[in-house]
Parts: sequence; C-alpha cells; structure tokens
Amino acid sequence: MKKIVKVNKINSALTVLTGLWLVLIMASGLWAQVDPWEMVARMGRGINLGNTLEAKNEGNWAAPAQEFYFDDYKDAGFTCVRIPVRWDKHTQVDSPYTVDSDWMARVEQIVDWSLDRGLVTIINAHHDDWLYENFPQNLQRFKSIWRQIAERFKDKSDNLLFEIINEPYFDLSKAQVDTLNRVILKVIRQTNPTRNVIITGGGKNSYQAPLQIDPPQDDHIIAYFHYYRPFSFTHGDQQTWGTADDKAEIKENFQEVADWSTANHIPILLGEFGVDNDKDRASILRWYQTVVGEAVKHGFAFTVWDVGPNGGKTVYYREKNSWDIPVLNILTGQSVFGDSIPVLPATLQAENFDRGGQRIAYWDTDSTNALGYYRPDEGVEIDTVAKGGYAVYFDHPGEWTEYTFQTDSAARYVLSVYGGGSGQSRQIRLRFNRQSPGAVYTLPPKQADGTFSVVRDTFRLEKEANQLRITAVDSEVWVDKVELQLLSGQAVTENLLINPGFESGTQYWTGNNCTITTVDAPVHSGNKALLVSDRKAAWSGPQQPIVDILKKKGPGLYTLSAFARAIGDTGVYGKVTVMLQDDAGKHYLGGSTSLDTASWKEIKTTVSLEWQGTLTEAKFYVETIKQYNGNFYVDDVSMTLDSAYTGMENATAMLPKTIDLGNYPNPFNPQTTIVFQILRSERVELAVYDLQGRKIRTLLQKRLSAGKHVVKWDGTDMNRHAVASGCYFAVLKTKNARRVHKMILLR
Repeated sequence: MKKIVKVNKINSALTVLTGLWLVLIMASGLWAQVDPWEMVARMGRGINLGNTLEAKNEGNWAAPAQEFYFDDYKDAGFTCVRIPVRWDKHTQVDSPYTVDSDWMARVEQIVDWSLDRGLVTIINAHHDDWLYENFPQNLQRFKSIWRQIAERFKDKSDNLLFEIINEPYFDLSKAQVDTLNRVILKVIRQTNPTRNVIITGGGKNSYQAPLQIDPPQDDHIIAYFHYYRPFSFTHGDQQTWGTADDKAEIKENFQEVADWSTANHIPILLGEFGVDNDKDRASILRWYQTVVGEAVKHGFAFTVWDVGPNGGKTVYYREKNSWDIPVLNILTGQSVFGDSIPVLPATLQAENFDRGGQRIAYWDTDSTNALGYYRPDEGVEIDTVAKGGYAVYFDHPGEWTEYTFQTDSAARYVLSVYGGGSGQSRQIRLRFNRQSPGAVYTLPPKQADGTFSVVRDTFRLEKEANQLRITAVDSEVWVDKVELQLLSGQAVTENLLINPGFESGTQYWTGNNCTITTVDAPVHSGNKALLVSDRKAAWSGPQQPIVDILKKKGPGLYTLSAFARAIGDTGVYGKVTVMLQDDAGKHYLGGSTSLDTASWKEIKTTVSLEWQGTLTEAKFYVETIKQYNGNFYVDDVSMTLDSAYTGMENATAMLPKTIDLGNYPNPFNPQTTIVFQILRSERVELAVYDLQGRKIRTLLQKRLSAGKHVVKWDGTDMNRHAVASGCYFAVLKTKNARRVHKMILLR
C-alpha cells in the first residue's frame, strides 16, 4: 500500500508538471492553434500592399514600402494586410536554391511592421511564374524557397498566414495544383504544424478556383478566390455597371463559393478584387458595395487590391497619406449617421458621428456609453447640453469620432468648434481626410452655466467626399458641434475654361500642331473625352484662348489642371501650360506629372499669372514633354482663380521655364524643407508670405550658383515666434522671374 501511494503521488506530480509545461508551451506560441474559421473572422476586412514586393525589385512598380503605411491601414479600420512577394529574382537558380539574405530580411521587416500593429498578415509567392514553365521539375526549387520561408517565420505569431502561391490556375491544371498544395503543405508543416495556410485550386480562374480543390487532410487551411468580374468593367473598356442582372451575377457567384465552403468545411478569403479608377464613379461604388456586401453576408474575409498612385486600382494614395473616402467607407463598413450625407455648408453635431463602430467610426477606451444618453448601444460617452441636445464627452486622451460629409465646391471654409474642458482648458486635434498630424485647438473650460466656447480656423477643402476626425489630446473634454461655412466674401471656385469636359465636342478648342477629336471612351467623367493625335512635336496639344478671361479676372494665383492618359507608351509626362504675351514678350508657365496607360492622372499646378503693360495674347493648353509625340487622351480641364490668394504683392516679372520650387513634407509640422532649382547663377530672394500677402520671413537673399538648393523653414516669423496653422506661400524671386508655392502648416 505504501508503495502504491508513493507511485500515485509521483504520477500526480508528473501530471501537474506536464500540465504546467503544456501551459508554458502554449503561452510561448509554439503549439498555439487558431481554428481557420476563427482566423477568417479575425482577418475580416483587409487590403493588399500591391505592386511593391511582387515587382522584380522593390521600387520598380511603386515606391518602396514605408512603415507608416501600416499605421494608416490600421487607422483606416483594416484588420488584415496581404503582402504579395516575388521570390525567384532573389533566389539562386541552382541547388541549394538559397534565398538572398537581404531580401529575406526586408520581407521580415515589413511583416513585422504589420504584425506589430496587430494586423493579420499574409505573405505568398506572387509572380513566381517560372514554376509553371517546367512543372513539376521546378518544384524542387519552389520547395526550397518555402522551406526557408517557413523556417524564418516559424516563431511569428499566429496572425501571420502563408499563402502558397498566387493564381496558379492560369497555368496549371486541377491535378497539378492539388499536387502543389500537398507538396508545399508538407514542407510548411515540418516547422509550422498549426499555422493557417491559404490555398486555391487549378484549372478554373476567378471565383471557381476553390471549387476545384481536392482538399488535403489538414485542419488549418483556408481557401481563396479572386474576383474581377465582369473583366470588361474591372479592367477593360466597359464604363458603367449596376443593373439588376449585374448584381445578380455577383450574388450567384458568391453563393456558389459559399455552398462549396459549407460542404467542405473550409473558410474563404476573397484575396483580391477591385476596379480601375477611371470608370464611371457611381458604377465603381455600386460594384464595391455589391462585392463587399456579398463577402460580408457569407462570412468571407477579404483584402482589396490596392496598387498605390501609379496603378489603375487605387484606394490608398500612399505618398499623400490619403484615401478614396467613399470606397474606403464601403470597404470598412463606415457610413453617415442619418439618411443622407451632409453637404457643406453645414453643422456637424458631435453626437452624430458616423456609423461603423469601434476603430471604424470612433475609438473609445471601453465599449459602453457610460452616461447612457443618445445612442446608448455604442461606446462613445454622450452627455446632455445645458441649452438642449447632446455633446460627445471624451474622458480619455486618444479617443476620437469621425464624420463624413460632402463639399460641392473647392473653397476655403471657416471651421467653428464648440466645446470645453472640465475645470480647465483642454486640447483636441482635428484632421481632414486622414491627413496627419492634424491641427491642435485649445478649448476653454466649460462655463459655469454649462455652456461652451467656440474656436475658429479656416481650411481649404476640395470638391469631394471628406472626413473629419476629432481626437481628444487631453481627457475630460466635451465637443458639442462643428460648423463649416464658406469663408465670408469668398466666391465659389469657378472653372474659367469653356467646354472643359468636351461635352460640346471640340467647341472653343483647337489643335496646336495636332488633330483633336472627341471620343466616348475611355473618359475620366461625363460622356466625352478628347483624343489628341497626329502630333507634330512634343509640345503639340489642344489649346483655348484665355486673354479675355484674364483681362476680366486680373492678375493672381491660378490653378491649372487636366486629366490625361497616355496611349501605348510609358515614360510620358503631361503638362498644363499658360502662354502669356505682354510688353516684355512671351512667358510660359505650367507644371507636369508622369502619365501612364492604365489610368487617368491629374496634371495640376498653381502659377502666378501677372503681366507688364498690355496683355496682348494668352492661351491655355495641354501638352506632353520629353520628346513624346504619341497620342493621348484629355478630359476635365480647368483653370481656377483662388480669390483668397490674390492679396499677395504684385510682381513685375513672369515665371520663365528657368526656375522651379517645392517643399516637403507638405502639410508639415513643425519644419519643412523648401527645394528650388535655378538654371543660371543669379541673385535670389526666398521669402514666406501669409494669406493676406504679408511677408512673414525672409529665408534667403543672396547670389547663388546654378543648380538645386535646399532651405529649411521652421514655421516661425522674423522674430522667431511660431506662426499659427494655416496656408503660407514660399515666394522665390530672381531678376526676371517669380515662383509661388503653397505650403500648409498643421500644428
């Protein structure tokens, strides 16, 4: 009996130790398991980091990845990021097929940027088409690549998923893809036994791909499909979409995938979907709404295809830290509170923040409205107001609410914020359209009778859907409402050109050393665009006389803009130009940007149009530069005068082609770098002016050599006092030239 008792005690101790050991192992993540259905729910709504790591070399197709992208992804409400990666150009072609260590480290750096922000992250093999050229002989090299990936990332959190390969179904049969899945899964499972792996089938593309899978015996797989139907709309020449039959096709396709998922007990990822930005705007929104709605209805996770500013399918404009707000709202499930989107001028009641919930339309430290007033089922604290109504109460720093609204004209608006702090002044931060960092405002203490004070500022907003985010910098601060009204005495920005969309054919436009004809497609907007062909020189293009317009409006800052699209060529630069002839001769002013064939690009610049003596001739025209004589499209051309900026001091000389001026970052806080270039040695003055034309500070006044020059401005005036948030102008002057550039300071 004593021996038996002793043995039992030993067994009990071993049981306890084993349990503790298992707990430690589970806590370390080595044996952690996440059910694939749970993982798909965790993935939710996501985005692709497209055209970045799947290029031959990072930077070939889009700018290299930046860490702030992932802050913006999370800030926008996404919970998953798919990172397409190309491996073959960084891998030895002979055994042992070693992946370049620098490339592996770069992929890991970007993966860590994503995982560190709590985002579910997917990496794959993308554009590794060499595998298909000699299958299955090339499989040994592909196995080696995945063995190295699996080993390198085996200790990452379960939020990292492996996708075996992108779109193999264009080149491999069903049987071949089934073989590929089994072989690579076996390789991955040697070091990652429970990591979720994403697969698809062969022989059929689009939504039918997963339907071809012979499911392997594995408890941690997710199936994916891509959706670009109808291809004629998402990629081709079809401009409109949205009939009942159009929507029914998507619903039928998604139902078929859902039925397969249920029958095979495998959850679904919609890994790619998107439509070119140059299609009919209403049709684009209808298509996204239908696709996203069906994915959500069936419980599919999704990652929208996004390629940055140089591609045809863009949601996130990476370099500008800005989003296509209406599309983003569809993707994240954000919508206005009420029946219709507010149109400025308007009052945005703070308690009427957008719908969408935590991390989408608001952020609050807890999930309950502790005060219980108004919208009690949402997490934002909403308090009553002394004079009636409600106000948002931010009880912790970092809490925020967001509001979507529409502007029907590009103009400057007066922003009035009503609110107050608890017992003392408190600060809030306001930012439009997710532009960081936003401006900080100090709200005085809430008054004894419970009423609020008001602080005001001015902002320029473009004609588009906008979002305003209000963030508490301090705790215990109320915000009652935000009013946005047109700046008093400001005329709504008017397009001064006649027939800018070519809806009346080529009326008022002539071809300068070229032929111009209207076309029905592709168009940027409306029903017509202009085809520019038979060009005799790089500077050939459509033109319109504007001398009478300028004489009527007078000197000032004018914004020139056009949407253009190249045909069949790359490396093309489009330019908008104004030619003026006065007593001093001819002067050419304008700006350019790169064009491509995949999508419309806006060419936009602001120039100072002034003249000496009599203005005898003036023309607006669109051209290309760098010796490009090929055809291109033009649509939605504009020239606008911003009356808020015409108070700046007059100049006696025009801007020739010999100088250029810009700054970065823009907007900025607290410092920006001003860059300019002169083509000959001469005396230069660089100064900063405010909206009223007052000189704030002289930054430079000396003779400089020809070439590029850099000057920093720290946002202070001539007395080294910090200036307020707002719009300022860098003004560069030489003996015969003057260049003006807008800068935005956001404190």
